[in-house]
Amino acid sequence: MSAKLSSETTVVVENYLTVPEVCSRLRLGRTAVYGLMERGELAYAKFGKSRRVNLLSLAEFVRRSTVPARTS
Repeated sequence: MSAKLSSETTVVVENYLTVPEVCSRLRLGRTAVYGLMERGELAYAKFGKSRRVNLLSLAEFVRRSTVPARTS
């Protein structure tokens, strides 16, 4: 028997990425992504034993990691 998700629940679930999805978007390996999480550089949520990264958290990580261009 499968449970149906409400539209509100679906929106929340769609805002979170799995570790493989984060790896794909950042072009990093699984170990590197878990390392970022363990060092507190990439915020995540735990659902049971699974880790999920909110899209806003991923965007914030990329923003913090961006090195500004030097002007000559």
